[in-house]
Amino acid sequence: MKKLITGFLLATPVFALDPWEVDIPQPTGAIPEFGPVISGGIQVAILIAGLLCLIYLIWGGIEWLTSGGAKEGVAAAKARMTAAFIGLMIILAAWAIIKIVGYLFGIDITKFEFVPFFD
Repeated sequence: MKKLITGFLLATPVFALDPWEVDIPQPTGAIPEFGPVISGGIQVAILIAGLLCLIYLIWGGIEWLTSGGAKEGVAAAKARMTAAFIGLMIILAAWAIIKIVGYLFGIDITKFEFVPFFD
């Protein structure tokens, strides 16, 4: 019985709080939009892909310099640099297509806006 009373007394301050004095944000009922999430995802994907292409291109250049004139090393370095350049062209083409489609339909998909969940 003492444990029950002690537990009740320890828990009493939690129940004694006035709910009107606690600042808990209430949901507004608005559903967050997926547009900004998709837009941010596209921007991040293009940025990461561009950085990876740049790293891959630098890696091919270093491989070419350190190949010592060996035909296999130079060929591997050229193949790596060609793949990086083609990847960069694909990224630029994807960005251009996004911009053209956005212009034709009047949608700016690369515009990132923060939509808060609570007002």
